[in-house]
Amino acid sequence: MDRVVQERLIDAHRVLIVEDAEDEGSGYLLLVDGVLVDGSEPLSRILTDGEIRGLMRTRGLD
Repeated sequence: MDRVVQERLIDAHRVLIVEDAEDEGSGYLLLVDGVLVDGSEPLSRILTDGEIRGLMRTRGLD
């Protein structure tokens, strides 16, 4: 079951941090303006704004 644990505004982008709970454990998914950022591997922790900005830059979402 997924649930939004945080919603942030980072550089005019709406960022949602979603807890992804599965049988193997839980992790976090990152959505920027409704786009899933690297959904292949859930994050093990909630990232800082700076870390999210870095991911957005590498994915061309800045």
